This record gives sequence, structure tokens and C-alpha cells, in this order.
Amino acid sequence: MKKVQFSLLLVFILLLFSEGVLRLWVADQTGISLIRMHHLPYKYYPELHGISVRKLDLDQINILLLGASVMEDVRGDVRSKLERSLQANTEKKVNVYNLSKPAHSSRDSRTKMELLGKRPYDLVIFYHSINELRANCCPKEIFKTDYSHYSWYKETRLMLRHPEIGLTVIPYCLDYLFEVISGEGMDPGKIKNEWEPHCADFKSKESYQKNVEAIVGLSERLLLVNYAIHIPEKYDSSMLDSFYTHTQFRSVPVELFGHPPVLASGIATHNAVLEAIVKNNTSCFGLPMDRLLTRSKANFNDVCHLTEAGAIEFVSYLGPKVAGILEER
Repeated sequence: MKKVQFSLLLVFILLLFSEGVLRLWVADQTGISLIRMHHLPYKYYPELHGISVRKLDLDQINILLLGASVMEDVRGDVRSKLERSLQANTEKKVNVYNLSKPAHSSRDSRTKMELLGKRPYDLVIFYHSINELRANCCPKEIFKTDYSHYSWYKETRLMLRHPEIGLTVIPYCLDYLFEVISGEGMDPGKIKNEWEPHCADFKSKESYQKNVEAIVGLSERLLLVNYAIHIPEKYDSSMLDSFYTHTQFRSVPVELFGHPPVLASGIATHNAVLEAIVKNNTSCFGLPMDRLLTRSKANFNDVCHLTEAGAIEFVSYLGPKVAGILEER
């Protein structure tokens, strides 16, 4: 009996020691406090930190904006423009919370919504498409529907698999070790030349649909905004300044996201998914921004990013649409 008790004590001490060592390792790798391992999601999505702890005032109008670099505050500041547009027509305080970050896709926004849980936002606005088209640029046998063939999504998937990390980091670390041994994921910024033909096979269509449908289930009302791009007829990547307005941000070539015809077709495929979802869900609303926003040099800094003028026109369509949805409540 004493041998059993002694063995159990040794196992307990070993587990305790392992927990301490592994917590030190995770803290060193992530910058997270030893006693706040449950904050691991903030390593990947720091924009969640302030929003996740904020209690919504139900006497105010609360709107959540999901997107990528086009919607981030430093580019055109769609968020504050929308906030001012709505505030001008209501006595209630309007709050537009922005979770948009560069390079993020519908998968990231789905993850953020899942981490937040269903909250009583008056409206969630969704604007994604172009970033995940690069996920198609690999053979079908390598592509994964959760985009985990990319290293970023491999890591976020691992993070989501371990909600117990606040109590113990051991399962997470063992899983992490296995993932590392199984090989690194792809870098979305680097497309192998021999894989470029695969970019035209829009494997992301089903993934995109599932991500949006998951967000539908986590939103009381959801506005799906069709993605707008501008590819001039005589586009030439060596003459970007002739086709797009130079701002403080460098204009990036269309080819960063894919060959122009393939890119345009991929965006149209994703927009068709949004329109179908709107038709089948009474809590969803659509805005055909791809057909409304003027495709011009004045409005675009590159294929998708907006200039100040472009952001103003964007909100001139978005604002009234949002106001109309809010009035229908």
C-alpha cells in the first residue's frame, strides 16, 4: 500500500514539475503570464482583449465589424465614418467595434466570434474574401477546409482544441509537439510557382460558406457585404501608379493575391456564396458593394484597399443600409 502511495506521490510531483516547466516555456514563447494561460487566444487575436471584457450597454447601438486590412482603422477609417453617419440620425450613442486585422480571413472572424460567444450586438457586419483565395494555391490533397495547411491556422486550430489550458498546459504542449513533428504549415505569402495552376480551383468556396454560416449562428443580425475590387482593363503591374492612387500605404500588385482573371472569378464565387446565404436566412442582410462602389483610381489604393475618397463612398452605401436594418428591429 505504501509503495502505491509513494508511486502516486512521485507521479503527482512529476506532473507538477512538468506543468511548471511547460508553463515557463509557453510564457517565454507567447509573453503570457504564468497564471493567465487562458489568455492564449489574445496572442493570436489581441484585438479581442478589450471587447471580450466589455459589457454592452443595451440602451446604446452596438455594431461589430469583421474584416481584414481594408476595414482596419488606419486605412480609410470606415469604422469612424460609419459611426458618425449613424450618430447623425439617432439620439442613442452609437458604438462600432472593429475586429478587422490585416491578412485575416473569414476563418479568423469565425474564430473570434466563437471565442466571444453569442453577444447581443445590434448588427454584425462582415467584409471578407480576398485573403482566403490564396489558400487555394495548393494541390487538392494538401488543402484543408479549416485552412490549417497554413501555419497560422495550424496554430490557431491547436489553440482552440485546448480550452483547458487555463488549468493545465500539458495536453496543449504535447499536441504542439506532435504538430511540430508532423511538419510546418505553408506560408500564405509564398506561393510555389508549380502550384499556381491550383489557384483557379476555388476549394475555399465550401470553407468560406461554412465560416459565414457559423457566424450567422453567432449573430442576431448579420450584414454580408459583397467584396469590391478594382482591376483596370489594361492593368500592368509595372505601372501601379497609373492605375491606383498612391497613399501613405504602398500599392501592392494584384498578383500578390493571384492572377487578375483568377482573382476576379474567385471574388465573384465568394460573393455568390454570400448572396445565397442571405436568401436562406431571415437574420441576414446583403449589400452588393461590388456593384455599387465606383471602380476607379480615385477610390482604390490597389486592387482592394480604399483611398479616403473610396472609404467615403463605401460608407455612403453602408450607412443607409445599416440604418435601415436597425430601424426594422
